[in-house]
Amino acid sequence: MNKSKSKSKSIPFNDEEFSSLLHKHSSNLIAAQAITSSNTARTRKSVGNYYYISLDDLIEFQEQSEHKDALNELIDDIEIHRDFIKEQKHDEIKSPLNKYFEINIKEIKSEGYQGYMAVEDLANEDNNEESDDKNTSDDELELDARETENVESSNEDENLEETVASESSSMALSIQEETEELSEEDQSDELDSKAAAKEISKVSDSSETSTDAELVNWKKVYGKAVGRSHLKDDPPTPCQDAAIAVLDPRPAILVADGAGSAPNSHLGSQEVTKHLREAIKSKNLEAIQRKLLDQEEFTESDDTVNYAHGFIKEAISSLKKLSQEEGYPIDSLKCTLLVAVLGKQRLFWLKVGDGFIVIEKNQSLQLVGPLGKGEFENRTNFVTENIRSKNIHYGFVTSRNITGVAAFTDGTAEKLVSTDGKKIAGAISDLFNEIREDKLTKDKLNQFLEDPQVWATPWGNDDRSLALLSK
Repeated sequence: MNKSKSKSKSIPFNDEEFSSLLHKHSSNLIAAQAITSSNTARTRKSVGNYYYISLDDLIEFQEQSEHKDALNELIDDIEIHRDFIKEQKHDEIKSPLNKYFEINIKEIKSEGYQGYMAVEDLANEDNNEESDDKNTSDDELELDARETENVESSNEDENLEETVASESSSMALSIQEETEELSEEDQSDELDSKAAAKEISKVSDSSETSTDAELVNWKKVYGKAVGRSHLKDDPPTPCQDAAIAVLDPRPAILVADGAGSAPNSHLGSQEVTKHLREAIKSKNLEAIQRKLLDQEEFTESDDTVNYAHGFIKEAISSLKKLSQEEGYPIDSLKCTLLVAVLGKQRLFWLKVGDGFIVIEKNQSLQLVGPLGKGEFENRTNFVTENIRSKNIHYGFVTSRNITGVAAFTDGTAEKLVSTDGKKIAGAISDLFNEIREDKLTKDKLNQFLEDPQVWATPWGNDDRSLALLSK
């Protein structure tokens, strides 16, 4: 009689341990896929979620893989974790993966952070001020905020490094069929345009036309296209890019690129951009932006640091909420982030990870910020709980004579910016001009991003997303 080999029991991992396992092996796409395929179950307990990984399934995955050595380190970590559980009382002593979490991931604590939108319901203005002071007093991120008058200065050029093909090269955009009904995104665009039109009407009847026009005469277009390699996946890789532009209460663009090694990053990039879009529209944040971006007087202070802190904490807060609601490890939602917000006197920019922000100023194109390469080749940085201050870049540029702002992911950059960041394609200026003349629509931008002739091999394998502001 043949005896079938019985499988060993699946190995339990709590939230922190599972997040640590994903984070530790995030640069290894094969390992990330193996973790996902061998995750047999998830259960909710009073202390949080528990995930169960089958070592047998993982070894079987390794045997079938063409890159067997790529999983050796992952299997070693899981075996160490299994042995720890056998020898110790799991709830009383921290496991090696728990210790890894404490050292490498638990970097930013957003607990107690109410956020720009959360404090909006407080009726008492004094309470609002106290709450803001408490929220912005967190000094866990010692960020280097600085005003940048010339984005092509020699100091900034020294920080520019070669662009690398990051983990996000394996990300994809989903193709959504057009419907007669307005999508949530289109509805937001329509409301945004109506609000901007109202402001223009107010300005035309006002004596402050010269200053307010700096904000209301802007136009926006944004779009995205799926990378060719991702269309070939079976099933196709889900959408992991997100791009949004807003005009009300002020022009701003938000672009995110989900990590290819993170299985739920398509949800993370969408959640972060949508949440920040609403945060920008909140009364509390707008009050801060009027002070930092619209007033002529400007000095570096805690306010500038707290302003940048707010974007990062809002993003992390949105990922935490999604993680808790859907039961996903927060590290599986990580994404890059590009932010640009315009004011009457200056533009604020923020970058986490790769991607590019380009401004058109005095009729020339200029790159804003570093290229966003991580500490090692083929790696970049992401918004998640493990974010470190050195990986967050931001600053302020005088908005005088700025007539265009663009933000785009690394897939789009293949044809628009050289790998060293020193050359910028004139096609960006052409796009700005078409927006001014009302010739560039969202559909036409998508056609450009999908054009097989423009993105012919070897380009076009990665996803492409682009958000533009022009006046």
